[in-house]
Amino acid sequence: MLAWLVPIRERIAVTLASFFEEKRDWLARVNTLGPDVGERLLDFSLQGKTVRGCLVQLGYLLAREGGAGREPPESVLMAAAAMELFQSGLLVH
Repeated sequence: MLAWLVPIRERIAVTLASFFEEKRDWLARVNTLGPDVGERLLDFSLQGKTVRGCLVQLGYLLAREGGAGREPPESVLMAAAAMELFQSGLLVH
């Protein structure tokens, strides 16, 4: 994996883990297997290279105004994590 993708991948992993932790109680109310399914989906999502999520953030970095040196906003990171979760759902389906 390219070295510049590693920090982006780590931020995506933290964002996905945080999302599933927030939704843990809700998943438990939906079904008793909900939390387990969430953990498995998280693990499955992070097994890959997360290239699509990294490309979302890279696209932002290339298109933004104001030059380099600033971290992308939280919304870009959430979109990158959502892209990875969406892709995982497609693969599971």
